[in-house]
Amino acid sequence: MSNIEKQAELATNIKLSFRQRLDYSISEFGYNSIYYWISAFMAVFLTDQMGIAAGAVSFLTLFVRIFDGINDPIIGSMADRSVDKGKGKYKPWVRWGALAMSLSIIALFAMQASWSYTFKMIYMWVTYLLVTIFSTCCNMPFGALNGVLTSDSGERAKLSGLRMVFANVGASWAGLITVPLIVFFSGVGDGATQTPRGYLLAVIVCVVIGLPTLFWSSYKFKEAVKPPKHQVKIPMKKQFAAFFQNKYAIIIALSFFMIGFCAYGKMTVMVFYFTYVCNNAALVSIAATLGLVAAIVGSGFVGSWVFSWLKNKGKCLIFCYGLSGLFAVIGYFLTPGSTLWFITFAISQVMHCAGIGHAYGIVGDTVDVGEYKSGVRVDGFISSFVSLMMKAGGAVGPAVLIAWMGAAGYVPNVVQTATVQNVMNIGMNLITGLCCLLIVIFNLFFDLTPEKHEKIRLELERRRAE
Repeated sequence: MSNIEKQAELATNIKLSFRQRLDYSISEFGYNSIYYWISAFMAVFLTDQMGIAAGAVSFLTLFVRIFDGINDPIIGSMADRSVDKGKGKYKPWVRWGALAMSLSIIALFAMQASWSYTFKMIYMWVTYLLVTIFSTCCNMPFGALNGVLTSDSGERAKLSGLRMVFANVGASWAGLITVPLIVFFSGVGDGATQTPRGYLLAVIVCVVIGLPTLFWSSYKFKEAVKPPKHQVKIPMKKQFAAFFQNKYAIIIALSFFMIGFCAYGKMTVMVFYFTYVCNNAALVSIAATLGLVAAIVGSGFVGSWVFSWLKNKGKCLIFCYGLSGLFAVIGYFLTPGSTLWFITFAISQVMHCAGIGHAYGIVGDTVDVGEYKSGVRVDGFISSFVSLMMKAGGAVGPAVLIAWMGAAGYVPNVVQTATVQNVMNIGMNLITGLCCLLIVIFNLFFDLTPEKHEKIRLELERRRAE
């Protein structure tokens, strides 16, 4: 290795300590524990508490997420063009986006049932649009940071694994406490009734606990991998080229669409599934507890073991999502809410958590490939496309499933027909299996080996050193 290459390697090929990975990853706890309210409880809040038709909520979700797909590349491009004044390009976006997102989510759940139907519809649209914009301003630049903290592919895998532990812990923790908090703050004597006041106060509690972790991360970590010095303003054509000339970026983007579809679709259907199929809404807390354990076991241990075994992130996705989908399909044929069903649910979640860590770890590697081919580094832009696809899947999944429930005859707060219950069962189990199958198919074409990435990384370091 030449002296130039050695000097460049010392600059960006950083080995991160556990404390450094923790400083970065803990932010995912705050983001997911706050945004969980949108993923899992917004739909049931709007239909069952505010009396808004399921079809209207479905259309809102689909339209706003399509808008978010347009918004993501814009925010990503703006973040890439931000001037680094010694505080980093992306960290200020995380900080202020987190605050604005939190306030807008509180505003959404501050809606009052006594308002007129028309005003509730307008308020619903405005607040959800703001939530969507601000969540992008926070989460998309945060995702870009995975590729700029270090250029080492193995370190990125470790970083993504710990990040996913906190992401799943945040969502699972929120799922564990939300229903008890809602019931507690509802203040109704029977100990089970939920009210709009209960939702609002429970949201505020989650924001107060989660927001400080987002601020902590936005101050602590350091951006090490910088764009080429000649890169000042990036033409939009170059940004698109960095993505569309990169088959690995396309593969991982498609994978994230399916991850978003099944993950957010399942979260949305979960409350309906346990309430109307299992006839026990409290089972949400059990599922959340299992999700918490799955996050720790899957992202923290199983994911690392799979990577040490296969040495290839694409193969890791095939293995993890193949098993996750298999056990989800088995769950469809079991008694809903039974012990055996929860066992298959837990195994499926463990493998999902193991796989998604590798998916995020791939993003930084694909940014390197994009820079190698196009000559520009656009962490924010490529991350925005991944975010776009994740959110698009997260929009289409819930929208399709809610619309399907409505078409099947779903009526809030009554015993559901067998047809509606079957739709909920399919959404909770079979749809997950189908999405996982497609992820497996996509990644059969992912051949970015560690050796190939290392050659690309060294060439990029050589270019920067010159």
